[in-house]
Amino acid sequence: MQPEEDPDYWKEYLVQTVALLYKTKTAIDYEALLARSEELLDSGIERAGEGLLVHTKVLSEFEAATVPVQTTIIETEAKGEPRHYVESIEQSWNCEDAEERISNCMQTVLVSEMMDYQLDAPTRLRLFHGVLQALIETTSPHTMVFLHSQQVIDPKLYMEDCSLDPVQRRGALNVRFYRVGNGEEGDMLMDTRGLDDIGLHDLQCHYRGLPPNEVARLLFNVAVYLVENGAVIDSGNTVEGIKPDSKWLCQFEESIVEPERTVLDINPGSPYAAGGRS
Repeated sequence: MQPEEDPDYWKEYLVQTVALLYKTKTAIDYEALLARSEELLDSGIERAGEGLLVHTKVLSEFEAATVPVQTTIIETEAKGEPRHYVESIEQSWNCEDAEERISNCMQTVLVSEMMDYQLDAPTRLRLFHGVLQALIETTSPHTMVFLHSQQVIDPKLYMEDCSLDPVQRRGALNVRFYRVGNGEEGDMLMDTRGLDDIGLHDLQCHYRGLPPNEVARLLFNVAVYLVENGAVIDSGNTVEGIKPDSKWLCQFEESIVEPERTVLDINPGSPYAAGGRS
């Protein structure tokens, strides 16, 4: 399966990847893109080939060589096909018209990072979102789909967040929500998407009897803390729960829902914990 046939093809790679969708055919002005990216990043960005941008001031050291971090931009002929983004549409809490927005688009541009997995999460976020912001400013896409965090975002809302650190921008992280069992009293599951793709473990919480909005806020805040401080929470550590003086135990578990990965499970304890834990 080639990327122009299925943009979700790229989700198997642990990198930040966004599909920018346009209502009309749009040409990228690379001169303007490079100039704006350099204003935002001061990374020595240069164009090294069709769709390849190189951050000459930011290097990754590998065993065989030291290479500059790169951002790729792949222009495809793919129209907006909601069937390629079903999971993202279902988990797009900030975009109620996600399916309609995608259906109205005639072109897709994929933006992805390369050669940076050895860098810390804040640096990866800064470089990726710097180019992403510049590309939005210079091409005005109608819709954006964050493939790694699994959500559809209105670019206008994303631009409203650009005064914030990249981790705080809509799209950088996502908290997914699932009901397990029948009725309003069934178990609930929440997890994050976006951490695993920048070198950290996603979070997971399987619970019952707690307000979903408060659990989502806790997961998001812990996720931001990990981005800012690194992988400092280990199995056996606790985080502050949503009720005063409560402590929720953390431990590494295999994810309950796809994609399969090791996650940091956050256990709210009795009587709120649901499911079994190893």
